[in-house]
Amino acid sequence: MSIHGIARRGSANGVGTANTAPIYVNSSDNTVRVIPTGSGTTEIPLQSAYRPVINLAAASTPLTAAQSGSLVVFTTAAGQIAVLPAITPGLWFDFYVNVLPTSATHDVSTFNETTDFIIGAILMTTVNATPSGTAGPLLFQSLIGTSNVEVSMNGSTTGGSIGSAFRLFASAATTWQAQGIIIAPNGQSLATPFST
Repeated sequence: MSIHGIARRGSANGVGTANTAPIYVNSSDNTVRVIPTGSGTTEIPLQSAYRPVINLAAASTPLTAAQSGSLVVFTTAAGQIAVLPAITPGLWFDFYVNVLPTSATHDVSTFNETTDFIIGAILMTTVNATPSGTAGPLLFQSLIGTSNVEVSMNGSTTGGSIGSAFRLFASAATTWQAQGIIIAPNGQSLATPFST
């Protein structure tokens, strides 16, 4: 029986057409990548030895479709914005807060705020709080797929404490679905993290 292998190279050898879908192992990061049929040169990673982590460094960072599946980490107290890519159903990102925002907000915003919207639900609570009507846990929902375009954490009432974590996945052509837990500092009266 013969053994078949997948070529390891710096880039794909060819483009996706109606009848072909090139596949190869990228020599720089060892991911298995494919160019889907009919997509030209757009590559999609199929497998990686580890989950990509994006430590936000700039005040505003645009995410790309090729980064789908990444863990995106908020890293400064000055506040940071992660901008989602144009929606393609199936894309997804996880977000994690490593530093409480104190002088600006940590935001995740849609690529096109006139056509891309966020729906879903985020559970919120405060640090070391006894459950109550204002300190949580409270479930905040975004049910109308034509209004909310951001998840915003202000470091107080809309949360953003270390350990806050949530996922956004593209569930349809115009909507990202939110799910997760956002933590606010102790003593806050919670408010929705969804914003128009």
